Amino acid sequence: MSMHWAGEYGKTSQVNRVLKGVVDPHSGQPAFKSQAISIYAQTVASYGISTGINFTLKHWDYLSLQHVQFQTGMQTQAKAGSTTSNFQKGIWRFAHSIAISKAEIQAQIKATHPRCKFLSLDHEQGWSMAGLVNDKVVSVISVNDQPLKLAAEALISLINQPLNLTQLLSALSSNQSQNSKLICSCFRVTEADILQVLEERTSVSLAELQTTLKCGTNCGSCLPEVNRYLQTQKIDVLAVK
Repeated sequence: MSMHWAGEYGKTSQVNRVLKGVVDPHSGQPAFKSQAISIYAQTVASYGISTGINFTLKHWDYLSLQHVQFQTGMQTQAKAGSTTSNFQKGIWRFAHSIAISKAEIQAQIKATHPRCKFLSLDHEQGWSMAGLVNDKVVSVISVNDQPLKLAAEALISLINQPLNLTQLLSALSSNQSQNSKLICSCFRVTEADILQVLEERTSVSLAELQTTLKCGTNCGSCLPEVNRYLQTQKIDVLAVK
C-alpha cells in the first residue's frame, strides 16, 4: 500500500486516511501504522511495466516505482519547445482491473510530448510500445494479461538512446515463466533466477548472489529463503565431492 510519497506518486491512494494519526507529543514522530483490514481477491485484467516518460491514467489499482536512477540532460519536446531537464529513470509496475488501452497511454504522452512517435508491437497476451522523439527512445511500455517479468536494467538502458530494434525486441522478449515462484518481491527475483545462477557457478556466496540479482538488498524479508537455496547448493557440492 502506498503510505510513503503518496502525495507525489499516489494521489488517488487514501491509505493514510484510514490509519490513526497519533504522534508523539514531543517529537511529532508518528506511531506505527497499523489497522485492522479485510483482504479480498482483486480481478486483474492488465499488468504493465514502463520506463521513460511518465504518464498518468485516470485510475490505477496498483502502481509501484522500482529501480530508480536519476540522470540529467534528457532532451524532451514539450509544447513550449525543446527543453533539457533532469528525469527519473526507473521501472513503473502497474495493474488494473480493466484492460489498459494503447490509445489512452499514447494520448497522455502526446499531451506533453506532441512530437513523440510510437512503435507498437502486438503479441498473444498483450502489447508493447516504444515512444520515439528525434529517433531516440523516450518511453517503453509493455502490457500483458499475465504478470510481467522483464529485465529492468535492459529496459532502462534503452531510454534516451537511438532506436536499436534488436535490443528493443530482446528486452521485451525477456519475460520469464510466471510459473516460477517469486522469492524477492522488491526486485522480482524468482526461484528460476536463483537456480540459474547456482547452476552456472560451482559455489556462490550470499554477497555474490546479491550482486548478481539484488535479492535481499532492500527489505531483507526474502533472506531466509535465499539462504536456504545457498545451503542446498553447499550440500549438493559436498555430495558431488
